[in-house]
Amino acid sequence: MENGETTSMPSTLLVNADTLGIFVVAIATIWHAVYRAVSLPLVRPTESTQDTPWSWKHALFVPLLASCALLVAYFFFDYLQFLYVIFNASIAAFCVFLTLQPLIRRCDRKPLPPTQAHVSAVFATLISFVVTGFIILRWILTASWVVTDFLAFCLCAFFVSALRLPSAKAASMLFVALMFYDIFWVFISPILFQKNVMVTVAVQEAPNPVNQLAHKLSYSVNLPSVALPVKIEIPSPIDQSAAMLGLGDIVVPALFIAYCKRVDEAMTRPRPAHQPGSLLHALRTFWRSLYCRSLLGFSLGLFLAIYMSELFDAPQPALIYLVPCVLLPPFALAVRMGRWNLFWSGALLHEGAAAVGEELV
Repeated sequence: MENGETTSMPSTLLVNADTLGIFVVAIATIWHAVYRAVSLPLVRPTESTQDTPWSWKHALFVPLLASCALLVAYFFFDYLQFLYVIFNASIAAFCVFLTLQPLIRRCDRKPLPPTQAHVSAVFATLISFVVTGFIILRWILTASWVVTDFLAFCLCAFFVSALRLPSAKAASMLFVALMFYDIFWVFISPILFQKNVMVTVAVQEAPNPVNQLAHKLSYSVNLPSVALPVKIEIPSPIDQSAAMLGLGDIVVPALFIAYCKRVDEAMTRPRPAHQPGSLLHALRTFWRSLYCRSLLGFSLGLFLAIYMSELFDAPQPALIYLVPCVLLPPFALAVRMGRWNLFWSGALLHEGAAAVGEELV
């Protein structure tokens, strides 16, 4: 997972097809990933987990591990190309399958007897497996940027669903550490390595494994190189340039946005069935939610990252803009609502709404 690069070649307009596409795809990916993460059942931490406070040691471990993986990909990619393709294909296939299966099963909403329901579930699994195989095969054979972006989309949804922040405190520590990681590898690495390590790793492509296999069997096949799904990339329809956003620049903010969504749901009392509420009330509730403020903050931070990339015509560490824009609006709203302690500590998610019911509206 490579994060930290928001690049776009020079253009006369800030809002062109590729940058606008990156903005829309990033927002759609965030929305889907958060929706899926929140819809999954929440596993409450055990007592031993609650007694383990989140510290800077935990926060620093993530960027250190990411830095090691980045250096391995930078120095040894030529020797590990085949393994990288196989590893990415396996992980991507798993994530695509997990994305497609629930969607296919929802196509049949009719209540079925247990036997028919079991058959329907097996049938949906088989269809998901076949479609997943077709998508992965098309990715390898055509190297289509649309398929690559879809794989990245599924990877984001999986990571946001699998990883859950325990509190806003943990999010702040992790985000600050990753922000400095981003700054180092985008701005400082060119001084130490004579190349931008982050961008170099993100844009490198692996030789197509089908070509290698055909060569060993004495066949002549010329398939395009395979771009790894570690970024969202949209080419410009005008020239050979492309707008690019690292996967980490989507996953990292999405983890906090999903946390805000869970806190919103924990602080909201269920509305009685005979009081459905109006559209105006729903929009007002959404506007006053932590989820809305964090999502709007992400939109603003992404706009600033794209704007600065266009302004300086150089890669930008997107997290330097995303982290403050995503964190500060929900922080301000939590203070205004008088729920700062609950929001900062994650008490609602750890202890449940009943434990702090006296403080809920």
